[in-house]
Amino acid sequence: KDMSKTHSSENDACRLTSFEAMTNTHTLSIQTAMFPNALLNLPYDYILSNLPPPTDQVFQPSGDDGVGVSEPVLNLHLVMNAMTPPHCWGKALMDQSETNMTNSTSSSPKAAGALSTPQHDLGSIQLNPPDPKCSSSILSVASNCNKDNRYADWFPSNFANRYLLNHIGLGTNRKVPIVTLTSLGNDLDTLLSHFRSEFSTAVTLSAEERLKKLEVFLCRCLVIKGNGEDLLALSDIPESINRRNLTLEWCKTCERIFNRATATFGNGGTVVLTDSRCNQHITATGSLERAVRLPAAIRGAKQAGAGSKENIKLMTKVDDKYTELAEKKILPKAHKVSYLKRIEANIKALPPDAKGTPLTDDSEGEGGGDTMGSYGSYTAAVAGVAAALQAVNMVVGGKCANVFCAVRPPGHHAGRDLHPMNAISNGFCLFNAAACAALYATAPQSEGGLGLKRVCVIDFDVHHGNGTQDILCSTHDSRFLYVSLHAGGAHINSYDNGGNGSRTD
Repeated sequence: KDMSKTHSSENDACRLTSFEAMTNTHTLSIQTAMFPNALLNLPYDYILSNLPPPTDQVFQPSGDDGVGVSEPVLNLHLVMNAMTPPHCWGKALMDQSETNMTNSTSSSPKAAGALSTPQHDLGSIQLNPPDPKCSSSILSVASNCNKDNRYADWFPSNFANRYLLNHIGLGTNRKVPIVTLTSLGNDLDTLLSHFRSEFSTAVTLSAEERLKKLEVFLCRCLVIKGNGEDLLALSDIPESINRRNLTLEWCKTCERIFNRATATFGNGGTVVLTDSRCNQHITATGSLERAVRLPAAIRGAKQAGAGSKENIKLMTKVDDKYTELAEKKILPKAHKVSYLKRIEANIKALPPDAKGTPLTDDSEGEGGGDTMGSYGSYTAAVAGVAAALQAVNMVVGGKCANVFCAVRPPGHHAGRDLHPMNAISNGFCLFNAAACAALYATAPQSEGGLGLKRVCVIDFDVHHGNGTQDILCSTHDSRFLYVSLHAGGAHINSYDNGGNGSRTD
């Protein structure tokens, strides 16, 4: 409530947006009086570690019955202060006024000190305070947004703390930086200089031109972030410097820049993306996966506001450039060329009026009874993959916050080849759109990808996404984390009992 009272009078949308972007919070968390979710989710051992020792417990009378109780006092104000910038970036000093207030309300010396971010594996990360230029408050820094020099605060000292700045050659204490890491300082300074240069005239650009510039900048930001991680991992850093903390702060700095740029020029809404070509995939009338599913999904999305609400847009056509990208570059990364040729040949061999024809083989070498299709199934499957690629590009490029792809046929049972992980059949699936999206996101920009360092795929379904796991995780690949939430057992997931179905347990 104290936090809400402090910021509820802040009607300046620019300042609120900047605060939201740089702290990974939502504006409503500032404007709405509610108990902070971050405080509710604090680890219990962390809360106990910040309680006064039993010898310092404060005597508190209950009031009505006059019976006193001894109970440790947890200073919630101090805990919340530790979660707000700049304190959440490291172990920062409290304002003198807050320290005085704490000393007057608690007898515990420990409670009067600053709290640092809990780390279960290495304990609390103790970093130097953020640079003085940004140590007052992100909100006060963002107040320049209404001035003519609205981008004058886009400098490294407003995104990184002093701990990182000192080691990459951008600090103010004249400390000799680590020579091999000065290139990180140059990259960071150049990135923000590029932003100031490119967006200083943003008000004169059309919305399309701004989004194009934003896409280039955001991709560049993510590439610099990944390169910095590699450099920090390979550099000869003295043992007195915590390499892990330095890497964490580097990643946080790049993410703050990414989030604020997105909040400033991006579109924060949701997009529902579909394509009518997906319904060229026609299965048997009684099939569980049939054409009626797509219009039903679109109808539900419209009822939720897609196409009628400003922040939920409905797009009914996938850009042709993503169809070409999917077919020529991304699908061969996900599936074996022999598999792609086999599926395409089976479909092209069908007569134009064919419906519900088996397209893949089952584990006995016969026609797969569940994976059926028609003459337009190849076009539909490619369009579904293209939609996933366009969705990734839109999110990473700041065009929207998230995308729901209403496409078919499905794909998470389609692996590099038929029968991934000893599955009996392809389970209605032809091409794996989710795996293709992950591969596109992590592919180098020189190969037409976005150059991301890591992607997490979360799959929730009755069945295990064996195809996605086969494509992304058949070998150890640090780019991908695949999480599947599904019912267990070979009898549920249709694995051959004579095979290695236990691999999914």
